Amino acid sequence: MKFLIKIFSGILILGIIFILIQCFVKWDSVIIDPNISKNSVYKKIDHQIVSHFSTVNKEEKYTNNVIFSFDENTTKIEDLNYYNCNIYFEGPFLIISFTSGDGFSGGGYNFKVLNGKFRAESHFYTDNPSFFNNNLYDKIILQKLTLNKENYKSGDSIFGKIDLKAQENDGLQKSFQYGKGYFRALIK
Repeated sequence: MKFLIKIFSGILILGIIFILIQCFVKWDSVIIDPNISKNSVYKKIDHQIVSHFSTVNKEEKYTNNVIFSFDENTTKIEDLNYYNCNIYFEGPFLIISFTSGDGFSGGGYNFKVLNGKFRAESHFYTDNPSFFNNNLYDKIILQKLTLNKENYKSGDSIFGKIDLKAQENDGLQKSFQYGKGYFRALIK
């Protein structure tokens, strides 16, 4: 009996070590630039005009100029490539979320930050449960995150920049999505 407990304990410890390695091997370091908030791009964001179905209140200040597109060279924010930016804590993680959708379906990317490391991952939602595709997957090819400081708390202002390249595969074809730009927000 003691032998089985030792084997079980060993397997459990190896499993925990494996999970921790998987979590943190795929994480990259956050770049800290305390002067990023002085970049002139933030003044331009205040005055940008975006025609997007999610921007009901035109008086609202836009929080980012991040462009997500299937064309790496896209430089203009348009209806289909504008993503709202929300930043909040979820347990120990700081979540920087870029989401586009119409209330019924949508998706985007979350940047999970913990102890100076981060990982980008896609998210998707729909009100149609039959739409779920088991063959759909994505792979993050490139992820860069720059923030104005290392530690945050709720209510802090955050300034940052992302650079992302993700490969999507729906089982029939592969495509690439690119995300690049600056953002700022108050942490909820």
